[in-house]
Amino acid sequence: MVIKNVNPNNLSKDDVDRVVKRVKAIIVNSNNEILICSVNGNFAFVGGHIEENENPLVALKREIKEETGIDIKNYSQKPVLMLNKFDNNYFNSGKSCLSTIYYYLVKTDKQIDMSTLNLDEKESQSDFRLYYFPLAELKTVLFESESYERKKDLYKEMLDAVEVCMDKITNGPSFN
Repeated sequence: MVIKNVNPNNLSKDDVDRVVKRVKAIIVNSNNEILICSVNGNFAFVGGHIEENENPLVALKREIKEETGIDIKNYSQKPVLMLNKFDNNYFNSGKSCLSTIYYYLVKTDKQIDMSTLNLDEKESQSDFRLYYFPLAELKTVLFESESYERKKDLYKEMLDAVEVCMDKITNGPSFN
């Protein structure tokens, strides 16, 4: 697992008001297409917060099932990337936050099942969509999107995460 720290404001752990833990899934199918969700036109990987008394792998399985309907109960891989992000104004709250995000590579040809989604309140009240994009076009899709200026740091993070696991995408474990 690659560990990466992003701390542009040089915050220390003592400066942090809040700690958040999340999981993100880089879901790729055998056609080398990557699954991206869109919430009101803003792209992201499938994923979310790790709940209390939940480990990252359990949270990953839950989030994928809730947001895609795909069941990966037999998945047992380790994260490919752990990203520690320090933010001195977390979601414009004025609070400092340390977000630890565990990125997992999930290679699967299981189909999305929109009928079984279990979206949270924010997602269900928004324009929530799922798209498969050819992996080779991901950068273009993100950088030419209408939301790029608002989300460019997130989109660069997404591309960095894909780059970290590129060898595993092409040469890693088989699809389930």
